[in-house]
Amino acid sequence: MGRILFLVIIKRFRLKKQTFYDRIVKSQGVLNYMKTEHEKRVSLMTLLYQQDLNPEMPLSLDEEVIDTFLAIQAKKEDVDYVIKRNLTNYTIERLSFVDRAIIRLAVYEMMFTETPKPVVINEAIILTKTFCNLDDEKQSAFTNRLLDNIKKNLG
Repeated sequence: MGRILFLVIIKRFRLKKQTFYDRIVKSQGVLNYMKTEHEKRVSLMTLLYQQDLNPEMPLSLDEEVIDTFLAIQAKKEDVDYVIKRNLTNYTIERLSFVDRAIIRLAVYEMMFTETPKPVVINEAIILTKTFCNLDDEKQSAFTNRLLDNIKKNLG
């Protein structure tokens, strides 16, 4: 009897989960559901991360996000040069994929958009605290220090 009840509960949970998925993802589209700049940055950071891992990955997202992603990819050498110039005792290849994606996005925004640099740095720190595995705040401090140096050098 207990096993049957357990299977019924699991089946109902899966139905609710599938209904939520259908409602949000299939009917509205994942990125059409997004509203804020922060959520767009999360998508861009995720794309940059995935592109680092698998350059052959298909792109199937919101047009605005894809356009920004392609612009970042077009300026990737310039962005990476600025990052490398400001790293001390570190190489860009040594950064984790997630950190590299966050920093690339932030440097691109500082170099090529009108977004105020303090806003860009703050968003990068929020993304670092959210998506990096270190709990000791060292990674967010590293990101903050690096982006602050880049901001000073960019003028």
